[in-house]
Amino acid sequence: MLLLLFIGTVLNFYTNEVVIKRADSTLIPYLGMEIMDNDTITVKDSSKAEILYSDSSTLFIDQNSTITIATSSKKRSVFLSLGRIWAKVKGLLKGESFEINNPISVSGIRGTEFIVSYKDDESEVKVLEGKVNIRELITGKEAILERERMARIKRGMAIEIMKFKLEDIERWNKWKESHLMFLIKKIEKALERGNILQASLLIDQGYVLARRLRLMEEYRSKIEKLKSEYELIRQKQGMFISKIQDLKYSLRKINPIIQKTEPLLVDLKGLVDHLLLKDRELKEYLKENKKQEAIQMLPSINFLMNQIESKINKIPKGVLSNAVIEIERDYNIVIEMESQIPLESDIRDKIINTSRNVKEVLDKVRKLKHLFDKTITDYNNLKNDISQLKHKL
Repeated sequence: MLLLLFIGTVLNFYTNEVVIKRADSTLIPYLGMEIMDNDTITVKDSSKAEILYSDSSTLFIDQNSTITIATSSKKRSVFLSLGRIWAKVKGLLKGESFEINNPISVSGIRGTEFIVSYKDDESEVKVLEGKVNIRELITGKEAILERERMARIKRGMAIEIMKFKLEDIERWNKWKESHLMFLIKKIEKALERGNILQASLLIDQGYVLARRLRLMEEYRSKIEKLKSEYELIRQKQGMFISKIQDLKYSLRKINPIIQKTEPLLVDLKGLVDHLLLKDRELKEYLKENKKQEAIQMLPSINFLMNQIESKINKIPKGVLSNAVIEIERDYNIVIEMESQIPLESDIRDKIINTSRNVKEVLDKVRKLKHLFDKTITDYNNLKNDISQLKHKL
């Protein structure tokens, strides 16, 4: 059996207004979910559910109702603990049976369509098509209901039979039609929020309901524009996903540059800091007129400067400047994407995470470039200063 869950006007598809008890588990049903023997289905306030059997027989479960399903190869039965159900049963084969039970009566189906309700020790059965055999459990009294006949059954009392109008069919169809319009509004809101996954599920759900109501043309005409919007949003999100992949590739290219450049810059700064100490020491010797000691420092200063030049040559020219330009461009792209994507878009989290990753890399590259520029400036100043000091020796 399949559970086709249709949502009432105040029920959200993702809330717990319809629940299934299976053994010790409580399940939240979804479109197309299989129903097992002994499953208990509870439909809460302002909700409705529909169960589709493999032979296309259908049970509609009204709000504030609880039923338990049981099937075997020849017998199908439903126990109605509370509420109301509407059964549309396809023709039974020889030897097959379909019963709806409640605490005070049993309704055995000979026909195709009927409604059973139970509350406060009172049950009602209405036959819309075919025949239904009714039995009151305490007295054992039985009755056969035909089309447009209803029975009122109270515990231990005689079965009352009377005529009724087929208004229940009108109410159910009216609810379904209003629900179809409600689905369309939910699709519009889902698209407005950019939640294309929910929109897709609702569109499919609407087609199932429209087909059963024979309102496909009306539904298709209303949904055509929404599907176009859905496709545009899906294409836009597809473009964003492609951009995210490009950004990830860009980050993968930048990361090796960072990994290679960062230790070189740390070493370079350490050498320049060491040269700064040598420069200060050289100035002190000259200030104290210790030229011999100053001259003895020159080989170590020259060696240190050669090391610095070697480190500088190992850092590709313009690599950090180009990296900053490239990552700033990527960051502007992802910020623009973030501003355009709706709050409930399926890929919003991916865009936000990508934005965060790009920003982290951008901050790191900017920091490295600042360190490189400052270190080179400090070195050039020291080199000029040392050159002037050498002329004094």
